[in-house]
Amino acid sequence: MKRGILKFLLPAVLLSIILLSWDPAPDFKMAELEQHPPIPTEFWVQQLQEPTPEGNMIVRVNYASDVNLPEQLPFYQGNTQLCTLRDDGVFPDDVAKDQKYSTLISQDPHTFKQVYQKKLDKIRERGFQINYTGHLGRVLGADEFKTLDIKMFDQFEEVLLNPNIINEPECEVNTEIDKPKSLWIADLRVVEDPARTYNIVEGTGNPIGVWTFGHLMKNMAGGLDQESSPEQVEKVRNFLKTWVIGEQASYSLNDFTTHNLNYQSWFRFIIRPWLSKAKDLHQFISNVTITEQNWQEHWADVNIDALLSNAPFKLSAIVNRMDLRGNGGYSGSLSNSGETRFVYSLISAYNYGLDNNLTNIGMPPIHVNISGAEQVPNLDWQGMNVILEYGNVESEKCNV
Repeated sequence: MKRGILKFLLPAVLLSIILLSWDPAPDFKMAELEQHPPIPTEFWVQQLQEPTPEGNMIVRVNYASDVNLPEQLPFYQGNTQLCTLRDDGVFPDDVAKDQKYSTLISQDPHTFKQVYQKKLDKIRERGFQINYTGHLGRVLGADEFKTLDIKMFDQFEEVLLNPNIINEPECEVNTEIDKPKSLWIADLRVVEDPARTYNIVEGTGNPIGVWTFGHLMKNMAGGLDQESSPEQVEKVRNFLKTWVIGEQASYSLNDFTTHNLNYQSWFRFIIRPWLSKAKDLHQFISNVTITEQNWQEHWADVNIDALLSNAPFKLSAIVNRMDLRGNGGYSGSLSNSGETRFVYSLISAYNYGLDNNLTNIGMPPIHVNISGAEQVPNLDWQGMNVILEYGNVESEKCNV
């Protein structure tokens, strides 16, 4: 068992340092290393002629020089500290404060050479490797990868490693990562799962399914139980109304400004069909019954369960934002393990009629510039999405 652990120790250490290194923070703070770890630029390995109790191989990592790092960097796997990377001039480090950090590990040299060569052979057999730096991906040809200098390695000299070879996964996979099936899930068997979602047009599925828009919004408002008090019900009802009204305002977010939406369009394609479905009204009757002037009165008296289950939003995707996670390599736990996001698309709750080309019931309502008596701004609602973002709660890397 111990030999099996040692077999993968060096690749695991290097792979963690490579994969979990993103943009560095401008000024170093130990607490910031989780989200802004330093960027490694080169790796070396060297056998010791006389192994020590701490290890028989030296691993050296050169970091980018735009971050003022401490002289020692503890490195973790889960909550266990694997080693300490040193840049203090104390063995195994050669020169203090040169951004070249060193540590000792225990690794069977023969096994290391075999694993490294096996990874290189896989790349050459495939003919390329897709390499990612953050979100940026590029294709590296197999001719860009060179074999390990075995002669230097066996003569106990320092040997330069290719981090992209270390990065090559050892598992046997026939294809590259299929993002639509693992990172961005839009398979209809998932996003239209009748046990967890509800189709407001067909009236099929689970009206209180755990992936429905209403259920998740209800949870954000504090939730409801079977014997919820009138105060709890009103809290949820008002939370939804505040969200509906607030979405008509302008926001500044991430240096972008979202301009206030056309109120007539918002009322026509969201508020009125939402209330009409909740009150089980026919489209043409609801056009008269629910108006821009009285919709809040209808909102106040509609059954809360009907209001929650008939929101005109369809689950389109569940997204795994693992790229937002922190780096647990420099700390014993994670305070940020990424996000799970639910993406909802606005849909037409009714057939809006041939007179204005809005016949796409159950599909995104496209609001076009209509000639004739009704003149409205040219506004395309296709692709209007609401994204609910959840921070993952796991704090252990293996659980993540």
